[in-house]
Amino acid sequence: MENNELDALLDVKEGESTLSDASSGEQPTEMQKQIGHVVAKERSKWQSRIDEIKKEKDELAERLAKVEQTVKPLEPRPIQEPEPQLGS
Repeated sequence: MENNELDALLDVKEGESTLSDASSGEQPTEMQKQIGHVVAKERSKWQSRIDEIKKEKDELAERLAKVEQTVKPLEPRPIQEPEPQLGS
């Protein structure tokens, strides 16, 4: 399937045909209408989920910024090697 065909399938809106070329003037069959409806419904569901995730990401970014402002950065400390124990 070419990219243009794939883009056309992804751009389907409810009630539109997914299989016939819209420029040909053909009326979509009942099956094509059903497919278009299902595609539009699924797209809407996933778009809602994407929007939820973006909102959640923004909220987490805000929380992280607040935490970073309130937490003092840790100062690097030199690594202390344990002293070797002699004669045990």
